[in-house]
Amino acid sequence: MNLSSSILKLALKAGFICLPLCLSTFSPAAPFGRPAPLSSEEFAKKVEESRKEALLRYPDLGDTTSIFSRAAKVVEAHYRRVKPYEFEDHWNYPLKMAEATASGLRAFSPLDPIFSEVIPILTTKDGTDYPRARVTKVHRDGITIAHDGGTEFIHRTKLTDTQQDKYDTRWSTEVLLPAQLAHLVESAIRERDQNLKVFTTTSKWAYEERLAGAKFDFEREERERGHEFTQASIIRHHCDHFTLRLFELAYAAHEFGQKEAMERIERELGDPVPEPYKTQLKEWDEKIKARNARYEETYALVRGKRCELLRDGQPVREGIPKRGMLGSARFEIPAPEHIRIVTYELNVSSQWVFKLDPKSGEATLIAEASKDEQGATISFRIEK
Repeated sequence: MNLSSSILKLALKAGFICLPLCLSTFSPAAPFGRPAPLSSEEFAKKVEESRKEALLRYPDLGDTTSIFSRAAKVVEAHYRRVKPYEFEDHWNYPLKMAEATASGLRAFSPLDPIFSEVIPILTTKDGTDYPRARVTKVHRDGITIAHDGGTEFIHRTKLTDTQQDKYDTRWSTEVLLPAQLAHLVESAIRERDQNLKVFTTTSKWAYEERLAGAKFDFEREERERGHEFTQASIIRHHCDHFTLRLFELAYAAHEFGQKEAMERIERELGDPVPEPYKTQLKEWDEKIKARNARYEETYALVRGKRCELLRDGQPVREGIPKRGMLGSARFEIPAPEHIRIVTYELNVSSQWVFKLDPKSGEATLIAEASKDEQGATISFRIEK
């Protein structure tokens, strides 16, 4: 699996085209039975320890011009967009990002135990024995070992299944050859351009269909905002995919000493977002920034405030909205001065949309946009 696919498949799982609806970046309280959250000072200390461990295992991180260090920055930037809470909840992210980069580049740490392990007798699939063998290098198509009789390259087809798994050198591992690098760069360019065209166009069609089905102004606002975010996310996603593939090829080109291929790759890395998408991305970002500013007053009404969803005057969901949730209910801001709360109970979905008065914070239920199977009186309250 190459670097781009191994890192960016996370984006598909996380739904990279979905519009974030969270209101706070603070971590939720620790679940019962788990350790209490670290203080900010303790968390920062552990992050620094993880950073030092990553640098120890992967010294190239210390060289900002190295392929490894540059690729790691792209990996981390991508993760921060796709799953920002991973960095707020898990202090070990510096090492995790380094390991993810190393896995994709196949850049094995010199401290990896496989390089210090002395195998009394390494027996290959065909029964050949190598006494006191130690792996000195892992290739995409095999391993190089030092043993009592000298050194030997063992092709992956001669390794047992267990050995292939141990050294991550399987039949499915892509083998990069020096003569293929230029062709693979061109293939990556074509794949990027095709994906940008297909996915932005498909997203636009879906947006137009959904916009036509909107019944309320707040729904049209929500779908317009979602479209802007989706288009920007699609462009970034596929250009990240392209950039990480180039770093993978660059790592191989550096290993092969392919100067011409490196120069070609560097040119593409200098400008990975092609036109007209570069201009479009700038326009989407400007629209997103302007639209987000219109939401700030609504965010301010609920940020850090205790909120209650009441049925016949009795609270059924309550708490401080965090990460798009109010207790076990989804908490969304589909448009300025609007909130939507969605619950699931016994396989029944209910939703309520409220219009907020930006001055008083009072909420008025929009009954025609709501769905409630119980027919009770529903209200929403923000504590002053």
